[in-house]
Amino acid sequence: MTRIYECRVVGDVMTVAVTGLPDIVVNRKNLSEGAIEAAFWQGLRKRVTDGAALERDSNTGLSATPAAKHARMTKIAEHLNSGGAWAMGGVGGGISEPTIITALARAKYAGDEAATRLAVDGLVARKGGDRKEVIAGLAATPTIVRELAAMKAERIGVDADDLLDDLDE
Repeated sequence: MTRIYECRVVGDVMTVAVTGLPDIVVNRKNLSEGAIEAAFWQGLRKRVTDGAALERDSNTGLSATPAAKHARMTKIAEHLNSGGAWAMGGVGGGISEPTIITALARAKYAGDEAATRLAVDGLVARKGGDRKEVIAGLAATPTIVRELAAMKAERIGVDADDLLDDLDE
């Protein structure tokens, strides 16, 4: 799936670039207090409730239980209420498992995430069943580190090599 838009935030300005159309710009300094308050609560609601988006059980194919979803949302709320950062961090250097799977799929399985998940499931079984440890180990490999960097550069629309070349000018 190709994204048709990209959202960037620099300072107080959010820019939404839509392929082939003029940018949409929102400046926080121009917003009313009511709009800022509504945006704050909308963002916080989304952050907590997105925690309910858990993967299906790989053995049964069933969705996560309401109790599992509740536990995850509670963990996020407790983290935020304790003064923690917006991002809680993932299994591999703060990167989520789905992102690591995507990087691995791109680097080793021609983008086939289903085949990648099957391969990872097999590796987890062979290594004793500690999925987080296996995923974190994969995330630390040079191949995956490079692929994650490439994905980040694509997402933010920056050619890192061009930036490095510009340092010498």
